[in-house]
Amino acid sequence: MNVKVVSAALHQQDLADAPGDITVVTAAEIRQWGSRTLAEALRYVRGIYISNDGTGSFPGIRGFSLPGDFLSRIVLMINGHTAQGNIFSSSPDDNDLPVDMDLVERIEILRGASSALYGSNGVLATINIITRKPNEQTGAEVRLQTGGEGQRKLFFSDSVQLSHGVSLLFSGSVYNNLGARQIFFPELNTPDNNFGRSVDTAGDKGYHSFAQLMWGHWSLMATAGSDVKGQPISYIGTVFNDRGERSNTAWSIFNLAYAKELSHDRTVYWEGSYNSDLFRGFYHYPDPGGVIDNRERDSGQWLATKGSYRFRDGGSGHLTVGGEFRFDLEAAEHVFNLKPSFLEVTRLNERDRYVGIFGQQEWSLGNHWQINAGARFDESWLKQSSISPRVAAIYRPTDRSVLKLIYGRGFRNPTNYEKFYEDNGESAVANLALRPETTDTFEIVAEHQISHRFQGTLGLYEYRIHGLIQQMFLPSGLAQFQNLSSVNAKGVSAGLVYRLPADLQLTTSLELQQARTQNGSVLPNSPGQTGKLQLSSPLFRNNLNIGLGIRAVGERRNPAFNTISPSVLPEVVLSSRVFPSGVQFTAGIRNFTNSSYRDPIGITPTVNSIPRNERTFYLNIGWQSARDSEAAVRASRTP
Repeated sequence: MNVKVVSAALHQQDLADAPGDITVVTAAEIRQWGSRTLAEALRYVRGIYISNDGTGSFPGIRGFSLPGDFLSRIVLMINGHTAQGNIFSSSPDDNDLPVDMDLVERIEILRGASSALYGSNGVLATINIITRKPNEQTGAEVRLQTGGEGQRKLFFSDSVQLSHGVSLLFSGSVYNNLGARQIFFPELNTPDNNFGRSVDTAGDKGYHSFAQLMWGHWSLMATAGSDVKGQPISYIGTVFNDRGERSNTAWSIFNLAYAKELSHDRTVYWEGSYNSDLFRGFYHYPDPGGVIDNRERDSGQWLATKGSYRFRDGGSGHLTVGGEFRFDLEAAEHVFNLKPSFLEVTRLNERDRYVGIFGQQEWSLGNHWQINAGARFDESWLKQSSISPRVAAIYRPTDRSVLKLIYGRGFRNPTNYEKFYEDNGESAVANLALRPETTDTFEIVAEHQISHRFQGTLGLYEYRIHGLIQQMFLPSGLAQFQNLSSVNAKGVSAGLVYRLPADLQLTTSLELQQARTQNGSVLPNSPGQTGKLQLSSPLFRNNLNIGLGIRAVGERRNPAFNTISPSVLPEVVLSSRVFPSGVQFTAGIRNFTNSSYRDPIGITPTVNSIPRNERTFYLNIGWQSARDSEAAVRASRTP
């Protein structure tokens, strides 16, 4: 309860005092459980479930993760900087994330609406990835990773102390994953479709790069990455089992930030950034004369700046005011046929300007009560304006207990793709009248530390999404995005952490939820239950640690509303501490019972689910230089 977090109120505070239901995933947990991507690092977070459509992973939360939907109802940040594309409003969460997981210090997951601070997309959750700082790494680190399905990765990082108090951290990684050798789709079990077998189409390869320069109160962060993915099942009408069909996503961020604590309990923060999100798609369609070579080139580039100022209000509280401005340099969508002859399908470049201003008031009422209230106004040149309030009451009767009552309103602007995309009457038509989605979220969160060995969390929530944007087909047969329905969801979430004798640690959670549309139907890919369990134990005088993990996801439905059976996925992992030589390793087996399960997908109406990974193993071996390893060894011996 005394863990420090920064995402809930734009300043550092104890987790118990933060206005939200928050989980923190640490670097030690990421390494101990062999998490290679953000999606994998989130897999044991209470209430989160991971789906994969063969080309990307998508975290669902509180029963919401529509198949085929881009990750556009979650705010993703890297060191507090929002990483959200300006065409699809999507966020990288798989290998397309330019920051390697081996560089992450912690991940903060804030559940519920956050538009009062972060604007559009703050509907379901906020995820803040916080990287290691230059002064937190005192030597070089090299890591090698291999595993089943041809997993291979090389990671390197180092830091240097320059003159005049300047420090620099830099890292890079390259990877090449072959993927599943063969994936069987029974819906396509015909001779023309290779009897439903997609062979050697599931791999991906690319790189991550990161650098951070810090001096005084200034910080310069630069990160870039590229990920090329095969497509075991591609979009409607494309050729099946074609290794030439793939997607290429490239992200880059250059962010200059200034943060300073002033006298009289005041703080100031400012950042300015250049961002780009590039997408390349390669698709093949059957044609009587051969194959149509279709290409997609989307290019998003934008400049952004935001700042905040926090100060005492003259009484027992603090007031924070701030603003954000974004200017699109490019928001280009270009689709064309390259062969057998060139044909322009669509070319759009709807550039937006976006501004948001907010205020947040924090009061301390006596020794037990805190109130946090704020609101934000957002204005877009191309989309409608929105007002997003949030209020939280926090009651701490003792140092070991806390009760939080939270209300928040979030919104999501329609993406450029949803609002403007059309292709000369071939398949889609724009909808300039498309409105933002809005959500109202009500939460009750209670945490109690019964003893130094046992802590429990219980949460109740309800959220209502109004004007849910979904794709429908007009009488002409053309597709169009419209504000079709609303969603009402309720749930209860419980988590326990128990330190058993002999330093065994048990972490478990269970979430029961129900998410339905206004006509009473359950949302696709919305399980009624998600459960997690982790049990870990030290071995050989804390030199090793063995862990057993189990993830369970209840029954779901695919986009055709057919039932997908529940899944129970166990894994076992063995990890070491950093030895005096600087060597450390993690090895594990995922789905060691080789259970068969499927995930819903929304890529094509013919195939509504995809078989997922069978049993796989992995091995991650690292080495740290002497300066770094000595500090790590001392830390591992600290009680």
